[in-house]
Amino acid sequence: MVGDNGQSHVTNMIPLPTTANAYSLNKVEKLPMDYFRGKANINIPIYTISVNGINIPIALSYNTGGIRLGEVASTVGLGWGLFIPNSISKAIMGKDDDNYPVRFKSFAESQNYLNSYIDYGTGDAREETIEQLYEGNTYDTMPDIFNYNLPTVSGGFILNNNVGYTIPQDNTKIQKTGTNTFTLTDDKGNTFWISGKNSVNGGIPGEMNYVNSYAIDSLKTAEGKTVEFVYAKNQSYMENSIRENAYIPLLIMADSSTSMLSKYDIIRGKTDYSEKLISKIIFPEGEVIFEYSDNPLYPIENNAYRKDIGTTIGTTTLKNGIALRNIKVYNKASVLIKDYTFNYSYFNPQTPSDIPQDYRLKLDNVYDNVQNTYHRFSYNETSYFPRRSTNNDDYWGYINNIINTDDDHNFPKETFNDAVPKYIGGRDRKVNTNFSQLGMLTRITYPTGGYKNLYYENNTALTTQYDFQIQRDHYEELDNVYKPGVYGDNSSEKLFSIPSSVFSNMSNPKFEFSFTNWCDNNNDNVGTIHPTSCIGAVKIGDRTFTSNGKQFVKTVDASTSPIKLSLYRVDECGCGLSVDILSEIRTEATQITNIGGLRIKKIEDFDGNGIQNVFQYKYENAVINQPFVFMKKIYREIPSSNPSFAPSYDPFMKISNSSSASSSYFSSDIVSYSKVTEYNDNGETVYNFSQSNSNVSLTETKFYNYDHWKGGLLLSKSYKKNNDTLREETNEYIFNPLKNPLSGYLPHTNDEIAFAFVLNVLKTKVQRGPVGNFIDAFGIDENYIKIESAKVEHVATTTKEFFGNKSVVTKVLNNYWDTDINKPFNVRSTENILPSGESVKTEYQYAHQTGNQLLIDKNMIATPLETETKQTVNGTTNILSKSKTVFPTALPTPQTGDLVLPMSVLSYDLQNPATVANEVKYDKYDPKGNIQQYTTKDGVSTVIIWGYNGTQPIAKIENAKLEGIGQSFIDSIVNASNTDAAAESNNDETNLLNAFKTFRDNLSGYQITTYSYDPLIGVRSITPPSGIREVYLYDTAGRLKEVREHNNTGKLLKEFNYHYKN
Repeated sequence: MVGDNGQSHVTNMIPLPTTANAYSLNKVEKLPMDYFRGKANINIPIYTISVNGINIPIALSYNTGGIRLGEVASTVGLGWGLFIPNSISKAIMGKDDDNYPVRFKSFAESQNYLNSYIDYGTGDAREETIEQLYEGNTYDTMPDIFNYNLPTVSGGFILNNNVGYTIPQDNTKIQKTGTNTFTLTDDKGNTFWISGKNSVNGGIPGEMNYVNSYAIDSLKTAEGKTVEFVYAKNQSYMENSIRENAYIPLLIMADSSTSMLSKYDIIRGKTDYSEKLISKIIFPEGEVIFEYSDNPLYPIENNAYRKDIGTTIGTTTLKNGIALRNIKVYNKASVLIKDYTFNYSYFNPQTPSDIPQDYRLKLDNVYDNVQNTYHRFSYNETSYFPRRSTNNDDYWGYINNIINTDDDHNFPKETFNDAVPKYIGGRDRKVNTNFSQLGMLTRITYPTGGYKNLYYENNTALTTQYDFQIQRDHYEELDNVYKPGVYGDNSSEKLFSIPSSVFSNMSNPKFEFSFTNWCDNNNDNVGTIHPTSCIGAVKIGDRTFTSNGKQFVKTVDASTSPIKLSLYRVDECGCGLSVDILSEIRTEATQITNIGGLRIKKIEDFDGNGIQNVFQYKYENAVINQPFVFMKKIYREIPSSNPSFAPSYDPFMKISNSSSASSSYFSSDIVSYSKVTEYNDNGETVYNFSQSNSNVSLTETKFYNYDHWKGGLLLSKSYKKNNDTLREETNEYIFNPLKNPLSGYLPHTNDEIAFAFVLNVLKTKVQRGPVGNFIDAFGIDENYIKIESAKVEHVATTTKEFFGNKSVVTKVLNNYWDTDINKPFNVRSTENILPSGESVKTEYQYAHQTGNQLLIDKNMIATPLETETKQTVNGTTNILSKSKTVFPTALPTPQTGDLVLPMSVLSYDLQNPATVANEVKYDKYDPKGNIQQYTTKDGVSTVIIWGYNGTQPIAKIENAKLEGIGQSFIDSIVNASNTDAAAESNNDETNLLNAFKTFRDNLSGYQITTYSYDPLIGVRSITPPSGIREVYLYDTAGRLKEVREHNNTGKLLKEFNYHYKN
């Protein structure tokens, strides 16, 4: 009989303590890196809740990617965030799908609307839909994107008929259950209930009011335990909103002076933000309490409310924003386990003011009240911050100036596009390295006295840069010069038009009219009488330029309007008018360009005595995932002066002051890097990543496909020293789109799970019948956007180790259950191929393969139920082990009650596969899912008694049956443990230990091990059947201090010392 040892399965089911571990100092260690994005993962851990194998970390996290001008500090300070994996965010594309359902879900149907004119008022069945799209008040054409980050799963999804479809694909079940509520169940059967928490109320006409963030209200593990999240705090604030638009014609029309569009408009408003803040987390063993600055015990600079955010009503600004000031962790007996205080000041403006936008909340330190230690933080404060909502941001919103003004246009000085190569009239919004690092975290000082220095640099990419030169083409002139003996030539004029064919292919064409005067009045503004004089005039369309003789140069947009040149000269002198056509010639050059946002350049670690480690980073093969989009094509109607001809439609580019003015499916990562090298004294590590696109353009007017989830997969990793490669790892992936049709969309290609259109619906006139017979019709200009998804299958990992000129190769190959659209895609087998050629292959079967419908209904579909391991050597294959985990197929059961828990683990006789034996049987669980009795394959039963309010095993009784243990004996130690749970840490455990002794004495025929605890701190004592007890003593900070034999004053077995610098 070969199979897994039954005791190993029991160990996985029962968290029986062994020995307590020494407390890990918060010392200077290497930061984990997000190499693909150039970021360091900085976290200050507070506490981790663990329930049935689910970890819920609570930490402060810092974004090393840069501070945006308009960024409002979170409740824990600028750049910092309270990290709890409990949220869903919503990115609205086009319109909010809650109010405007997506109209097109079939690509074929959409083409019936997009490839022809749709006549208005003729009964065309498509007319109602297209008119509603034209009016923009009924439908959307772009599905919203959701992103979720939960304790066990993360990813993105779209909704269709209130069901979520994941991107990339996984086995998570997502159901929208109400207006702002969701239920998610992961593939292990853990369920999360989520509802809307944060909302935005647009302050500018046309902006939306919507919920943009959701958070967990409660979760229930597959084993039946729950965690509740309470949001009893609310805050709201306002931020200034400014929307600027300008319009540039793409075609020059004969009547271009007639326009239904203003050349420039600006709208100012305020956007309301409303947030529900977490106040408590309740879990089986205790609770976490969050206190804010409106608690009188925790003000900020003696104020309950922050001065960097507020709500403006009329001329009064109410300061009602709060900051997180304290987190406490209590066990079930309300004994304090952890206690952290967050201390703040502000990034202040150069001149103090009462304007909230002048300030940013700054996290100075985190104080551990239990250990009496600090984490301290330093920042780049080489300049004062400019006010939020001023015109001081680069293309991507990061700070590029520090002047407090919003008077100038915030259009980019230059925007590029095939049709519009240049637009002058805004401000310089290029990256400014003098200010891009303002406010960034530069040092973390740890409780040990060690510290970490952080150095940044701007993202860069190899981009195509444009320059422009003015080309001048002389077209026409008119001269009037005195000629002796010639009379009657003192007046001259010329009338002409410039055909559009002359300038239609030019970039940004303009006409320049120059009046040159050699007479005595050539500097006359007021019309004084001179001996000689000349007056010149230019008329184009309905515009006239002239002077009293002073020379002038006038420039207008090119058009086909009639032009009249006129000169009138008096006496012996000369003058002239000339017409030149100006255009722009664009030149291109490829160069490294600074891009918005920051990346880590270098990290220095100091241990208090000197430099411990220095890590430096080199980034190559950058891809721009978020080009700036300030332009959108629109149309205006140009009425025709001839009723026999239909009006024309003039395409315009609408230029906006914000890249967010255009909805897009861009990645949230501005730049990502295909190749990153990390250097230190020990050598270098080179990382290569996948990319979803190869864009190096700074600006786009088109819309990208939603496929950026394909980027960031680690393709290879190599270790080098002295230019010699020591080790290399290579990964292979495939994208399997088989499940995409389940979304209910019928897109253009198999790679798509959905699609979107950016539509420009134009109401126009088309000729029907004889000349001059026009009817209203709709025409559509559209951009098609693919929304892609697939299962990412990691199919192979190859490792090469180099020894001089030789290498040793190891491979891991993964195969998947991935051919049935209605079944989850899980790993089918994993094969390890060793350098010798020997292979070890393990095959897996899950609920769908074994036909357990109960598990399928509970979505417990990723737990292997049957495993078989084979070894192949020299072409001969042998089975090493085969086992099966048995779950209920219906509820309730005598063993598990109403819970879906394993009932047994079976092993197979390898010589006789039909022979099956129990490795371990889980005979009985309590209603909380705690195992109470199990029996191993040798027939020996073991009883587990749970105490401390059902949260900890307090006694293991070997070779016993639960029904054979008197309930009064069990109650005596359970009650004693519950009493002990209500006591302070390091309390006198005499009564509990005496209860354990009585329990042993009453059951002297059994092998009994007992355990006592300080809940949420650690095990206090372990007494094995021999009676030789180990006692674990903790200091006031909950750190293991001593291990002694028998009691608190017994023989010292181990001692631990902790030294911090404050």
